[in-house]
Amino acid sequence: MGGNPATCTRADYKLVICCGTEAISPKLALVLEAKAQGILCDSIPATVTVSNSGTGLAKNAVVKLALPQGLSTTDGQTSIGINVGDLKGGDSKAYNINLKAEKAGVYSLKANAEASGLTAASNAVSIDVRQPQLDVSVTGPSKIYVTKDANFKVTAKNTGNVESVNTIVTTSVPEGMRFVSASNGGSLSGNAVVWNVGTLAAGKAVSMDATFNATVGGTGVSVATAKGYCCQNEASTPTKVEGVPAILLEAIDVEDPIQVDGTEKFYVTVTNQGSAPDTNIVIKVSFEDEFDYVSSAGPTQAKSESAKSVEFAPLASLAPGQKATWEVVAKAKATGDHRTSIKLTSDMLTRSVDETESTHVY
Repeated sequence: MGGNPATCTRADYKLVICCGTEAISPKLALVLEAKAQGILCDSIPATVTVSNSGTGLAKNAVVKLALPQGLSTTDGQTSIGINVGDLKGGDSKAYNINLKAEKAGVYSLKANAEASGLTAASNAVSIDVRQPQLDVSVTGPSKIYVTKDANFKVTAKNTGNVESVNTIVTTSVPEGMRFVSASNGGSLSGNAVVWNVGTLAAGKAVSMDATFNATVGGTGVSVATAKGYCCQNEASTPTKVEGVPAILLEAIDVEDPIQVDGTEKFYVTVTNQGSAPDTNIVIKVSFEDEFDYVSSAGPTQAKSESAKSVEFAPLASLAPGQKATWEVVAKAKATGDHRTSIKLTSDMLTRSVDETESTHVY
């Protein structure tokens, strides 16, 4: 039997498919930045940055920042909510915030964020808010007389914890006085002496002097102010300006020498050289043996008369710059070196003013 033998082969296989799965994981991060130190009157800039550093979408992200007591945004908000929206993987958004402090102090801040069930907290930030504080004082005499100079001292000190910039110190010229001079480059501007101090460091003080001249009686007040950026203060001191009478007594004789039996005229003049009236001015004229009193005339009449003296009724008032003159007539009785004595008293004087006039009788 001939022919080719038959060979049969059977093959089986399985189809294998390989698939890779990508992991999606968004990751929320929050960074808070702010100026570390500020001045009370300044706005304080801050920035909050929210980012998705993972993969996938962070949906409906919201940033929240509750401000501590005494700190707010410049438009008055005490809490901040920012609707960020969706953040893709790798996205980042920054938001600027301007803050304002009610008073000096250290404020701590921290922000929070939420998105797609994720949360994130920022770093903590501290803001040191400082303020210059100016204390000012002015001292001067409690009383001064018209025509005299008065010296005033003005002192300004920065008692705050940061420098005072653009510092200007002034003191007003009290009513009834006029400006004379000032130390430290002070100058008169309007009715006040002005010193441009510039920058006054924390804890430092400056002192200046001003001299005023009293011109009119009354009570004048000098008001001192110290003003810088974000600080101001004032103080005052009163000064009583008084006028004072200053009485000048003069006596002259018309004929000297004079013969026995001759008539001599004496003139007694009182001048108020001061700055206030004097009142109840009394003049008394007395003679020695060589003269006898005869008659008199003047702004007041004789109150008592004798052969050797005459006293006049009080002159009620003599204003500053005014004069009053009395005429006294006497008769020469004997030869000699005669002295006529004049005595003046007034309300202002605590003791009499005495004048003597010499007349030779031959």
